[in-house]
Amino acid sequence: MYSRGGIPIYHCKNKQHQYHVLGSNEVIKPFLPETKPYSKIALRTILFKYNEAMIKPTIGSSGSGIIKVRMSNNERYDVFFKDSQQSFSRLLSVHAYIKSQIKKYARKKSSSSFIIQQVIPLIEIDGDPVDIRVIVQRTKENQWQVSGKYARKARNQLFTTNLKQGGTAFNLKDALHFAYLPTREIQVLEKKIDDLSLTVVGHLSHIWKVEHVWGIDLGLDKKGHLWIIEANIRPRFRGFKEVDRHTYEKIDALMTWHNNKHDD
Repeated sequence: MYSRGGIPIYHCKNKQHQYHVLGSNEVIKPFLPETKPYSKIALRTILFKYNEAMIKPTIGSSGSGIIKVRMSNNERYDVFFKDSQQSFSRLLSVHAYIKSQIKKYARKKSSSSFIIQQVIPLIEIDGDPVDIRVIVQRTKENQWQVSGKYARKARNQLFTTNLKQGGTAFNLKDALHFAYLPTREIQVLEKKIDDLSLTVVGHLSHIWKVEHVWGIDLGLDKKGHLWIIEANIRPRFRGFKEVDRHTYEKIDALMTWHNNKHDD
């Protein structure tokens, strides 16, 4: 979709659009997992390149509709969806199963557009994956700041970390310690997390100029590399209620100030 001047109009909640925008920035590009519109060919490409794939709705929240596929050495395919796991011997059967779930999702959400991504081998606590939610806000002086960040651990044996799907919020430093990172590395990593989040939001704000808060979801893999999972417009931040009530109240107060300002 294009504006009159030929400039693309992007939907800020559309993951495919987000990755297109973020991938145009050479600084940000190395932090993006390989992402394609879902298709049978894309499924084969991602699986044979990475052995695992994540299939997500292009517009979705709270971890709903996400499917994970893993290819084993004997070319069997394990498919994980919600609390269930199924195995298939043929890739065509995997594709048929995914398409059936997409149709069910479309009936509920009126959207049948999905993307497929490489799976990030996230750090773990007790065998469960952990990612990072960063809240970035405009200050009253119109400068971007990192207002807070916390870690999210997936519910036992699941692969989505969203709190609505049963994930648990952790203080970020504690989570990184539990994942056996040395204190010195944690200090350096926190600075990298802040810098990357501000870079992402600074770039996105050239397209979506009126937004005053973003939730940046980042992954840290087992080699210490940061990945951008997605950027969330008007993000939930209730995890701070569990790990840092003071930060929650500061974020909420600044959001209220901006909302009241726009209502004037």
